[in-house]
Amino acid sequence: MYPDGLDKERYGLVPIRVEVAWDKLVFGCLSRKAPSFREWIAPLADRYDRYGIGRFTRYHRDLDRVYPINWKAFAENSNDDYHVRFVHRRLNDRRRSLDTIVRFAGRTCSGYKPHKLEVDDPSGGRRDLPEEDLKGHYADFIYPNLTPLPYPTQLIMVRADPIAPDRTRLFSRIYGLDKTIEEQDAELDSLEQTNREDTDMVTELMRNLRSPFYRVGPPTTWEGRAAHIMKLVREDVATPLAPDEFDGPVN
Repeated sequence: MYPDGLDKERYGLVPIRVEVAWDKLVFGCLSRKAPSFREWIAPLADRYDRYGIGRFTRYHRDLDRVYPINWKAFAENSNDDYHVRFVHRRLNDRRRSLDTIVRFAGRTCSGYKPHKLEVDDPSGGRRDLPEEDLKGHYADFIYPNLTPLPYPTQLIMVRADPIAPDRTRLFSRIYGLDKTIEEQDAELDSLEQTNREDTDMVTELMRNLRSPFYRVGPPTTWEGRAAHIMKLVREDVATPLAPDEFDGPVN
């Protein structure tokens, strides 16, 4: 693969920090200065520990598509709890959306979505989790671009990769317990529809943002997660990288 005499020490891959979380998910970090992965996700960490994600199996295919949207607009949408009842109204008969609980701290956000248990019990027969975890799911966000949606027996992951100011790649994957290929396909199709509903709305939103007549008002409580994320973006943009941000040992 490599010609004889190639100096692999000089031309090899750049080492990065790697964390294998819950014996299942691999996270990489280029920065030598950023906090550890555990510190980065601290507000979510204990809850994720409880799920037993290491026992989950990755579904047999992924979703990978480029959309004509800005990644920050998608991140804001992921953390907006207003839109669910309207954009994803096909789920209204299974969710108690008006009872959503909004939380945000550090570099994470969370919107707890209780289910209508008489028609959609998310527990999957589990009894080893706290009551809140068994009776609903979470729309979480790990800054800057990862949207995990954990259920008692399933973990949906949607990552928004910036390509250009008006192009974003969405890479989506699902992990779960004891699902047949047919069940996996049904859930992947549902996720694909959800992604399409979100990106269609964000595409329209971007047209409005370009309008001189569009003005953004102060955020409400249900927009608190989105406002928190945009605050983190502004702070990061205003903070210069350290001279040795990418130098030094990989710990």
